[in-house]
Amino acid sequence: MGLAVLLLTAFVGLAKGLASTDTITWGGDNSRAGYQTNHNMDPSVVGSSSFGQLFQTLLPGTYGGAAEQIFSQPLVYTPSSGTKQYVYVATTQNNVYKLDAKTGAIVASRNLHIPFLAADLDGCVDINPNIGVTATGVIDPDTDTIYYTSKTYANQAAINTPQGLAAGRYFIHALDANDLSERPNFPVPLEGVISRNSDVRMFNGGIHHQRTALLHTGQFIYAGFASHCVQYNFTGWIIGWDKTSGKLVEYYAMEGKGVPNDIRGAGVWMSGGGIASDDAGSIWYATGNGYASQLSNVPVKGFNPPYFLGRSRRAHDNQHRRQLKPD
Repeated sequence: MGLAVLLLTAFVGLAKGLASTDTITWGGDNSRAGYQTNHNMDPSVVGSSSFGQLFQTLLPGTYGGAAEQIFSQPLVYTPSSGTKQYVYVATTQNNVYKLDAKTGAIVASRNLHIPFLAADLDGCVDINPNIGVTATGVIDPDTDTIYYTSKTYANQAAINTPQGLAAGRYFIHALDANDLSERPNFPVPLEGVISRNSDVRMFNGGIHHQRTALLHTGQFIYAGFASHCVQYNFTGWIIGWDKTSGKLVEYYAMEGKGVPNDIRGAGVWMSGGGIASDDAGSIWYATGNGYASQLSNVPVKGFNPPYFLGRSRRAHDNQHRRQLKPD
């Protein structure tokens, strides 16, 4: 849900900036199970007097008269440069904030881009009125780097002005967790990318929406894309990049080879949940609202997948990036 005020409720006795309580990805780890034994969230603790609100921080951003909204899960991290823990918050106005995890004080902030406006979505208000960072990012503790995706426009000078669907753009960002500065080789634009499994599918930032939490496994970061209100001629995408160079290593369309380019669907949405991984070469995610008639009569072997991947769970070989396998 959207929030104008960030609240942190925690077990007061454990709020000491300990690295053991850091949460650097959606669900706690790449299994996405959400079970974190180090957070001491036993019912007896939550019901005790030592569990309570630590701080309330009003985020100062406004755009077009609207207050900040948060759709991505805040991340909690203790940078390797010190022992102090921070909360990292990214908003639909494309603002990123670094807060003291104990006091809630904003110690650093930056704007990535102007946000895309829901006014350009023909009545779709899945996120309204501003669309910026809507997916939960991920932190690489080896390099103190936070990765986000952000939705914006081609023209950064047209403040609070609808620029049209075709002017929508998506960027990949890599930020230093210490001062929120951009890492070398970033940001990376995604506009015009042609899918590796269908030369008739091209990525357009205006019609696509990145809601699925980012995944960091090995040297790579992955993001899933879907649509706004299942409108326009979209398809789901998995896009992966090298965490250091920013080079795209995967750009896979869910409606792939053999599917006409006017067939839409198969978005990777997952209600904001994270793509899962075994960290041994495979990732798992879900799609929906897609065209899958190829599967209506004939069973398909798991290692010989169809090209129409509309409604299913699947594993994707991210080590070799050359095979897609339904469950």
